[in-house]
Amino acid sequence: MKARGAAVQGTLALLGLAAAYATWQRPADKATGGEVVVLDLARNDLQRVRYEDGPKLIELERRDNGTEKGLWLHLATRETAGDGGAVGADAGFPGATSDRRRDAGVVAERPDAGTRAADRASAAAPAREAKQPDREVRANDTAEKLFDRFAPLRASRALGVLDDAKRRELGLESSKKRLEVFARGGRQASYVVAVSALGAGAPYLQSDQDKRVYLLSGSIATDLDAASTRLVDRRLHLFKPSDYDSLLVKVDDKQRELLQLSGEGQPQKLASPKTPSKPDDFARNWHDRIWRLVVTEVLGKAEVPSSGEPSVAIRIDYRSRQKPVGWIELSHPRTATSGPAPEIYARTEHTAGWVKVHAIGEDLVKEGKKVVAEP
Repeated sequence: MKARGAAVQGTLALLGLAAAYATWQRPADKATGGEVVVLDLARNDLQRVRYEDGPKLIELERRDNGTEKGLWLHLATRETAGDGGAVGADAGFPGATSDRRRDAGVVAERPDAGTRAADRASAAAPAREAKQPDREVRANDTAEKLFDRFAPLRASRALGVLDDAKRRELGLESSKKRLEVFARGGRQASYVVAVSALGAGAPYLQSDQDKRVYLLSGSIATDLDAASTRLVDRRLHLFKPSDYDSLLVKVDDKQRELLQLSGEGQPQKLASPKTPSKPDDFARNWHDRIWRLVVTEVLGKAEVPSSGEPSVAIRIDYRSRQKPVGWIELSHPRTATSGPAPEIYARTEHTAGWVKVHAIGEDLVKEGKKVVAEP
């Protein structure tokens, strides 16, 4: 009996040691819902998230200064080696290459004669087919939620360090997708991302630091892959109609002030300050069409349409108790090269620059002239 008891106690002791060892070797702390924490990062420390997929580059960046306060989205496409263009991992982002070299402690070298000759030859070569320009735009609410998921970054499973054969099987060896997370004080972490050939199932994440592999949870990779459509803010304004009480309409060289009248349970109306008891239905209907304009394409900060700088035809300034709330500018309709409908561009206090809106012809400008010609 004594021998049997000693054997049982010895077995229990070995099991206890094995459990303690497994706990100590655990690659990540458990999070809520059975998830594991891949990167333990506070929300206030998170600054940028960069995603690369071959020639496609995407970056989400939090800004805290002035009119640019909020989350911004960078969209860039780098040229491949076959195009004779930049092939660096940061090509397409102004200043991004310097970030990489600074992080690695590398000093940029002065280009040699061969490089300068290649640059001159490239400049003299025929212009290539125009590509979509690099863009810097405001990010939407979906991007905000995605950005928050990186602080901390969680995965559904931790797979540990895998052998070469398994990594090849999962697509980690040949993947061109990379994910980098930047925090205060410099780069925080970088990863290789692999998605199945069929595009189904959760992607795999391999840390560049310790080579551990994780099964990524949620739709992080899906949202980043479709950033140009899913993460771009297409709103013209952040304020509501109830946030302003008057507006100043300018069309060409004429202008007119309109008061907004709103009764309890009644639709909002516009009227001239001289005749506040006589709502102007024509002006209200015209303004409603402008307020409900649909954005079809968002141009980047300081970007000019391919057809040239738009000419402003209409400007509306929104006020509340004579204090500015926001504004919108609409361009003169311009004949489009891609279709029969004319192009109209707009910009507001919220947009990064010009945005293309659903074309309505010249009606808005013609009717605007009637609005400012006060009856």
